[in-house]
Amino acid sequence: MATDLSSIAGALKQVYGQYNVQQNLKHKAIDEIAKSLTKYSNGGQGYFGAINDFGNESGGAINETETFRTIDNEDYQQFKVTPKVIVWPIQFSGLSAAAADEDDESFANIVVDALDMAKERMLKDENRQFFGLGTGLLAVPAGNVASNATSFSVDSAQYLRANMVVDVYNGATRTVASKRITDVDKVNNVIYFGAVTLGAALITTDQLVKENIRVSAASDGKEMMGLRGIVDDSTDLTTFENLNALTSRIWRGRRIDASSANLTSDLLQRLLDDVEILGGDAPDTIIMHQRQRRKYLDIVVPQKRYMDGKMDAGFEKLSFNGKDLFLDEDCQSATVYALTKKHIQKFELEPIGMGKHDGSDTFLRAINQDVFQAFWRHYCNFGSGKRNAHGKIVSLASPSGVS
Repeated sequence: MATDLSSIAGALKQVYGQYNVQQNLKHKAIDEIAKSLTKYSNGGQGYFGAINDFGNESGGAINETETFRTIDNEDYQQFKVTPKVIVWPIQFSGLSAAAADEDDESFANIVVDALDMAKERMLKDENRQFFGLGTGLLAVPAGNVASNATSFSVDSAQYLRANMVVDVYNGATRTVASKRITDVDKVNNVIYFGAVTLGAALITTDQLVKENIRVSAASDGKEMMGLRGIVDDSTDLTTFENLNALTSRIWRGRRIDASSANLTSDLLQRLLDDVEILGGDAPDTIIMHQRQRRKYLDIVVPQKRYMDGKMDAGFEKLSFNGKDLFLDEDCQSATVYALTKKHIQKFELEPIGMGKHDGSDTFLRAINQDVFQAFWRHYCNFGSGKRNAHGKIVSLASPSGVS
């Protein structure tokens, strides 16, 4: 009983009561990030800022009559954050709108619902992007897949949802284009394409991405930059915000490879200490997936004191050594981030709103069609002017569970 607003049958449904959204569309992390006060450049190229990567080190102890050392200068490098264009459209036909004259309430409810759900799905997708690195990576095959397969296992299904349309890339080559996912088994990490076959064999280094996300993409991708790229030591991104992290070691976040070890209090404290020592800022927020929380509880539960004979674990709000511990199901399950929130910003040229221009109507007619479209849009990107104020632990052992 799909609702297709472009047809009369789809648009003219009975008025529904309260419905229940079955998919998880919660978006947590992006709501915690403050908007940058940096102004957009007049030339329309993006947001610019500067870092001081080295400076005048000519001072120090000298003898009474000794001449000064060669006097050096402070060195500055300019970084740039470019807003990304995020849209989420809906449409309906003129015929379905005209036929709704006698069914106004039903039609209005469905249009409003379609807009509301489009916004929620947009925010959920942005929350996913907040943990990525701009390339649109969703998953990789868990093993080799035959070309005639209609379903296969992936490393993690956490970013995949039914009705998504995906491409598959082998390096820079798109080997599978525009295949619609019909179902996702998030418990067993299996995706299904109905009766549609892939048409190309897959290997474990292939990457599933959203449809067209890498077609004519900029070097930093079409999507917004996320924590995997922001908090990096040049392993995933050699260039970040137009600055080279290979040649500038200070333009790196702290990355600790756990090599499949379990999360421990020593690893967490090492991460916090390393970031503070390297960058001078103490992280104030830790973000992890719910699966890592179970390892964290293994650390702290033995330290919990029980008063009055009550077995109250007392974990409504989590923290570690005074730092807020934040859970998000879009965080990679094998990664823990330590952030200094004042150094992660939302560079927003235009907040989320309905796409229109100069007072034009929200519903716009498609060219040469009796079809009307509306869409949410957001001109925004995430970035940081101080990468060494953040760190992460990667390749942690992941407890079993839904990812």
